[in-house]
Amino acid sequence: DGRLKYESMAFVGFEAYALVATDSGLLLGHRNGLKVLDPGSTQPRTLFTGEAEGVYTLAPSARDKDLVYGISEQRLWLVRRSADRWNLLASPSLNGASVSEVVETGPGEVWIGDSRGGPQRWKIDTATGVVQLRETFGAKHGLVVDPHSGARCFLLDGKLHVISGDKAFVFDGKRFQPDVAPPVTLVDRLNELAVVDTPLGVYAYTSRQLWLRRKGETQWQQLHLGTGQAAGYSALKFNRDGVLRLATWDGLLQYQPGEKSLDPPPLKLGFQIARAD
Repeated sequence: DGRLKYESMAFVGFEAYALVATDSGLLLGHRNGLKVLDPGSTQPRTLFTGEAEGVYTLAPSARDKDLVYGISEQRLWLVRRSADRWNLLASPSLNGASVSEVVETGPGEVWIGDSRGGPQRWKIDTATGVVQLRETFGAKHGLVVDPHSGARCFLLDGKLHVISGDKAFVFDGKRFQPDVAPPVTLVDRLNELAVVDTPLGVYAYTSRQLWLRRKGETQWQQLHLGTGQAAGYSALKFNRDGVLRLATWDGLLQYQPGEKSLDPPPLKLGFQIARAD
């Protein structure tokens, strides 16, 4: 009926930053660590507790269904599932990097963006959690890093893209080349650009713009959402229930394929007369 139904769960004392739902439990990153709500349990099990180190990003591996990457202020977390139970595998140090995302580009190969410098490529033995190689990319690799913004990464059509300041680059396997193709060329706030691949297509968005390249198509279409809550796009995700959800500054929008669209509210016009005496 369109009405919001929710229940507050007292699982953490402060902010919950990231959730990943699986058949073996709900992983929960929060201000003071990482927990998992096992199936059938009423309270989550603690995987890690840190007084000043919260897990604010959780990214399931696209190549290993039993592996989830996590990011905290100081470490990259590898959470592995064994016998239908999630446990910590390893937590290598970020060595001072300030990381916002982890992008998986191959088995055991991830890139991390760093707001303090160039992007890093890590190669990890995901069976043991041992980091085998760390590389930081910069000018000698064709990448111009803005010292004030560092670098952010995203994956599109199997290629790694990096944004730094007002410039964008794409990795050709050896070096970075200027990125002069959509969606980079479509947005007016490049430093905010986020790209999410979903079963419905690829979404690219900033706080003010939302673009979609549908499955099987090459053209991008700008979406204009006719609702008062469609302002300030902040996070987009396609959930396990088959619903696409988009968080905004003051609401949560959702789209389910096949669901009947609601009629827009009637247009109301108002007039005001101002006089200068």
